[in-house]
Parts: sequence; C-alpha cells; structure tokens
Amino acid sequence: MDDDNFLTILSVYRYRVCWLISSIMLMVIAHYMSPKIIPNGAKPLDIFGYWGTVATIIALIVSVLEIMQSAKISKTITYSINKKIDSITIINKTALLSESSGIIDEIIDSIDADRFRESTLLMRELQKKLLYSQSDLLQNEITYLGKKVSFAILEHKIEAYRASNTSAPVTKLQKGFVKGALINLKQAINDNNPGRR
Repeated sequence: MDDDNFLTILSVYRYRVCWLISSIMLMVIAHYMSPKIIPNGAKPLDIFGYWGTVATIIALIVSVLEIMQSAKISKTITYSINKKIDSITIINKTALLSESSGIIDEIIDSIDADRFRESTLLMRELQKKLLYSQSDLLQNEITYLGKKVSFAILEHKIEAYRASNTSAPVTKLQKGFVKGALINLKQAINDNNPGRR
C-alpha cells in the first residue's frame, strides 16, 4: 500500500480510526487502572459494573464519532448530487438554447416565405424554450439598427403581419428589420449558450 492510498483511506475513515484508537487506549487504561479501582476480593457484580462502565464510555465515543462520520458522508453525497444537478442543468440549458437558435432560423425562413401564421407559432415555441432555459433573453431588449426592440414587440410585429394581404403586403424593409433583430437575438442566444463557450 503506497502512502497516498493510506492517507486517502485515513482521511475518509478518520472518525472510525479515531474511535478505534480511543477504544483501544481506553481499554488499556481501564485494564491498568482496574487494580486501583477494584479492590482484591471484589464481588463479581462490582467487576461487571466497572467493565460495564468502561464499555458504556466506549459505546458513547463510538456513537458520537459514527454520527460525525455519517454527517461527513451526507455532506459528500449532497455535494456530489448538487454537482450532478448543476451539470444536468447546464446540459439542459445548452440543448434548449441550441434548439432556440434553430427555431430562429425557421422563423426567418417562414418570414421570407410570407408564412406569418407559422412564424407566430414558432415565436411562441421560441418563447417557451427561452423561458425553460431560464435565460434572461426574453427580458433583455434586442438592438438592431440603433433601435431597441423587446421580444414582445417582435412577436406583435409578426402577429400583425398575419393580417397582411395583396393590397397591404409586408414590405422588404419591415421583414428585414424583424429578421435583423432575430439574427441579433440568435447571436445573443449563442453568446449565452454554456455549450458554446
């Protein structure tokens, strides 16, 4: 057994090693002290009471140190679980933000094809993904061409485009503004994606 292994085992089981050593020392001390405490010719009940007291003290030491060992193990397990939960949360956030980036591409394609109903549905899906990812991108404003636009305003613009018709079509400039803002949102999503850092 090398020194690193021994030290690792010692650090993991330090409370158990402590109560083992304490118990042995207490037994040795009790053995050497017994002639001074128990007189010669003592009754068996007195001898039993003496060793019962020693055993009770040892049991108390063992139980206190085992409780401390259990608390240490519990802390270690809690730390490991929290670490796993954090990594799962990052994986979920990465997946949701990656899906959100793909949805933005679909929204832009549907705007180009004048499928504004589909764009509206995709915007709602994008909103859900961003909410589930717990990012603050829905609250932040998107800057495009010097103008700040919120997610809600983009959603309302696309919803309003659904009412367009041949006599009042959506202009390239209107589409271009929404698409540009969506591209900036996609860039913000990619910047906030922990999987792309």
